[in-house]
Amino acid sequence: MNLTKRKHILPVLVGIVVLVGMAACASSPKNESAARSTSTASDPRGEEATDSPPESAVSASSAPESRPAAATTAAPAMSTEPLPAQYTVRSEDTFKSIAARPWVYGDESEWQRLYNANRNKLSDPNNPDLLMAGVVLDIPSMEGETRSGSWEEGGSYTSLSRILATSIPEGALPAKYRVRPWSVSQDTFQSIAGRPWAYSDSSKWWNIYDVNRNKLPQPDNPDLLMPGIVLDIPSIQGELRAGMWDPERSYTPLVPTTPSGW
Repeated sequence: MNLTKRKHILPVLVGIVVLVGMAACASSPKNESAARSTSTASDPRGEEATDSPPESAVSASSAPESRPAAATTAAPAMSTEPLPAQYTVRSEDTFKSIAARPWVYGDESEWQRLYNANRNKLSDPNNPDLLMAGVVLDIPSMEGETRSGSWEEGGSYTSLSRILATSIPEGALPAKYRVRPWSVSQDTFQSIAGRPWAYSDSSKWWNIYDVNRNKLPQPDNPDLLMPGIVLDIPSIQGELRAGMWDPERSYTPLVPTTPSGW
């Protein structure tokens, strides 16, 4: 081969070698990884993000449904304090005046209950009239009511009768009645016995008088019935009785089973 032909063949061979080398580089794994990196660089979520929803969308769909909190009704706060179990005597007090207070017994005729529970605190235990200021009296329960603490000036106390009224069975007739002033109801044993919630028969007045005579200023004089006295109304024919007579309460009249005037 002459020199001129060699000069023409050499550049052709060099070109073929270069082309083969470039093809080998393009098919190597290293370049495939680079190509993949280049294709995903424009998407920060990478290759998997193209098949999955955004993270925020997954959280929103899988989170529990938001619901308003259930409304709660707070129990009404008690506006009154418990009935007191003790009371400090003041200068104008007597056993009767203390017993008559609504938060004690609401009945002055119950004064002996206070006296008997506290007579050892008196300078003369046999003289209930000698009640000195400063003595701390215990107030025993009369009807099983709960008592605690000492009476305080300005305290808000409910009455014993109001507490007992909450436990009165349905259909019960009154077991007690507070005598009212003459100008209000003209109370006598006869008129009380004649009322429908009592006996519906004035002739049965003796039943009320007989169990209450010790509450009268003159036990042998049924005509001397003073306002404020709390009378017990005993059952005479098996009727259910409970609580104090309440003018706002509706009572089923008692139907007498015995003739009037028995």
